[in-house]
Order: sequence, then structure tokens, then C-alpha cells
Amino acid sequence: MTERLGDYFVGRRLVGQHFYFWGYVKKPGESWDRAKLVMLNENIALAPDRAHNAIGSDNNCEYRLYGYFSGDRVYEAASGRFFPEFVLRRPI
Repeated sequence: MTERLGDYFVGRRLVGQHFYFWGYVKKPGESWDRAKLVMLNENIALAPDRAHNAIGSDNNCEYRLYGYFSGDRVYEAASGRFFPEFVLRRPI
């Protein structure tokens, strides 16, 4: 994916068998080592795999995501860790 600067984020899906975080999210043009592993809030829009009724089929796929970091941290019970919450407004 070509990362032109803009008002969006770049997401890379990370599918794990026992974990429920969504994947990594970063600003366009940033290095992946600055990306954050996030929990995705789908109250406004569904994640691409869920929207296509193909849950977990998109490991390592990259997406252009429109949304924002809420500032909240969400507990992921399987890992026992807290992750930043990314509120998805619409994926592309």
C-alpha cells in the first residue's frame, strides 16, 4: 500500500488464535516500529473481515482506516494486558 499523507491511519491485521486484539495501527508515512497494537472499537463501523463475514481471514493484510484513538485502554483477557482503543469510523 502506498502511504500518502492524509487524515487516515494504516492498519495491519494480526490474527491470533487465542487473542482478541485487532492488529497494528500507525499514521501514514511512519515506520511500523511506531505502530500501536490496538483493540478495535466497532460500534460505528465493522472491521473489514467482519463486514465481509470472513472473520480472521485477513492476517497480515493492510488497510486504510478512518477513525481515532479514544485515549482509553481496553483489557484483553486472554493476554492479561491493556491495549489502546482505536475507534473505527470506516475502513477502506
